[in-house]
Parts: sequence; structure tokens; C-alpha cells
Amino acid sequence: MNIKETLRLNGLYTKGEECGVRANLSGANLRYADLGGANLRYADLRGANLRYAGIWSTIGNNREIKNIIHLPRYLVSYTKDIVCIGCEGHTLNKWFNFTDEEIAVMGTGTLPWWNEHKVEIKSIIERNPVL
Repeated sequence: MNIKETLRLNGLYTKGEECGVRANLSGANLRYADLGGANLRYADLRGANLRYAGIWSTIGNNREIKNIIHLPRYLVSYTKDIVCIGCEGHTLNKWFNFTDEEIAVMGTGTLPWWNEHKVEIKSIIERNPVL
């Protein structure tokens, strides 16, 4: 399976293009796969191993990969293991144990953004977990 081609064809499928093909990644080992920026809205990811997959800026299928899209500046994508905010991917527990200094070095303006949105992000993920 060529993952890049599968993702490209799925992206076309989500746009309604005739040449697009819905991605069937059920049971695939996507551990450490770079899915960054992919549109997986209709992809079949049942049973896929997404542990440590790069999901920054990935549009999820709302089952195995979910998004919080209403926040300014960063797309938040998450699986049952990892939360990606911008280009940083960590466990939810790790996000909430970072010091202010660790958040601040992630980029300009990240600390005020994090302080404004962290409670909401945690609440959304806890209310809408990936199972």
C-alpha cells in the first residue's frame, strides 16, 4: 500500500472528484506514519494502529481521529493516544503537565493561547474521546 497515494485519492474523494477513492486503511499499521495535513474525513480506519502517527493538521474521520476546529490559530487533532496542536504532538496527560516555560518555547504567542484554551480542549476531549 502506498500511503501517500491512498491519502491523495481519499482527498479527491472527499471533494467529490470522480477519480477519488475512499481510503480503506482498516487494520493498517500506521504507527509512525506521517498523516500530517491529510483529509481523512471518510476514511475507514477501523482497527488501524495510529499510535505515534503524525496527525498534525489532519482532518479526521470523527471516529479514530477527531478534531477541534473552532479554535483560532491551531487545528487540534487527536487519537486515543496523541493530541496534536499545531505541529506538536503529545499525550493529553503530557500537555497538562508542561510548564509555562515549555509551552512558551513552542512558538510565539503559544503560552497565552494555551492558557486561554487548555481547559476547553481538555473538556472537549474528555467528553468526546476516541474509543
